[in-house]
Amino acid sequence: MAGLLFAKRRVNYKRLPQQIDVAKEIHAYDLDNLYPQRIKELHYRSPLAKAAVEVQADFIAGDGWENETAGETIANSDGYTFNDLLNFLSQDYSLFLGLSIHFNFNGLGQVIEANFLPFEYVRFGLPSPMGKHSNVKVSNNWEQASQKNKLDSLISPVTYPLYNPFTAGMEALVGPGGQVLYFTTVPDLYPLSSIDAIADTVQTDAEIMRYELNNTRSGYHGGLFYHYPNDVEEGSEEEDRIVETVSQMSGSDGPGIMVTFGDEEYKLSDNIVTIDDPTISDLYEGVSSRIEKTVVQNFAIPQQLLGIQADSSVFSQAVMQDGFIYYNIRTRKFRNNMARIFKSFGELWHEGPLDFGKIKEREYITPVFRQEVVQPGQQTQEAETEEQEKEAKLTAIYGYNGHAFSS
Repeated sequence: MAGLLFAKRRVNYKRLPQQIDVAKEIHAYDLDNLYPQRIKELHYRSPLAKAAVEVQADFIAGDGWENETAGETIANSDGYTFNDLLNFLSQDYSLFLGLSIHFNFNGLGQVIEANFLPFEYVRFGLPSPMGKHSNVKVSNNWEQASQKNKLDSLISPVTYPLYNPFTAGMEALVGPGGQVLYFTTVPDLYPLSSIDAIADTVQTDAEIMRYELNNTRSGYHGGLFYHYPNDVEEGSEEEDRIVETVSQMSGSDGPGIMVTFGDEEYKLSDNIVTIDDPTISDLYEGVSSRIEKTVVQNFAIPQQLLGIQADSSVFSQAVMQDGFIYYNIRTRKFRNNMARIFKSFGELWHEGPLDFGKIKEREYITPVFRQEVVQPGQQTQEAETEEQEKEAKLTAIYGYNGHAFSS
């Protein structure tokens, strides 16, 4: 007897299984060692999750270092400053709750270069019996994708010792490899991403958009039936011609089409049953609302910072200031951790110790509008014509005077 077979999907409740890959000499990041890659791709597919990660990153980086001179010091041969490095690392810290920096040292153990190292490139090496790690492996192709640039020196995993200023000078005399600072929330353990708890929600957001795209491109929306009165031989030119005609009528530029074949007396209404649920759009609207609420709660971000208006409210100055104050407090621990990391290597800078100070909290800048103030007894200026007002605005903004170019 024919029937339907329903397969129940197994759910892995352990969010980040751990295993040792002896062949690659690494502590694998999830069973397939691709947890960071999946997380990064997933958050890119959800506009709301991507925006939430970026807002949190902006508040981690704040308005830069208190010591502006130290912040604008060139950090590496690529010309990036330590403020640039702060911004790059804040993005990774916001998404992965971890970060990595590659250092080059001189023979005196002083830092001569600090480079941003994408967090998803780094894996712990093999641990000791006590679970401690002494090195990391770095590669930009852990997924072993064939389309990667074969000339890239990071294709094959490169081993670097973990950041240790006490051995940096001696290691620099042996070779120019450098060291890697690999910060995680718990030492020697991989962190769960900031979106891990809502990974299913974020994927739902992405899948809804994908479903809508597929329906828009090739889905059937009950727009039109096309009945061809004669039987058509499969694979014939006649069938190809009908398919080509119908294809031009379907997709986002035309209605949904269904083709039926048969004799002239074929009764379409007796043989075709349309299944159409008018509540589908309402269902997605409800799901989207829950997704929005879940993402906002996960990051504890005031809605106004994501550009989300509650009901009929407006983004008033007081509302925006409250949002900035709250989220500065919420992200303070991230900034403090970042400041301690920079302090640890800033003291070893080869041109002299760098005191970065703290990261400045983000400040909401109130827009300033000029308004003419008329003193008592002072005559008000006559209203300008529309043309004069336009000329005045151009002159104030660009230093432009239209009459200077008239002949």
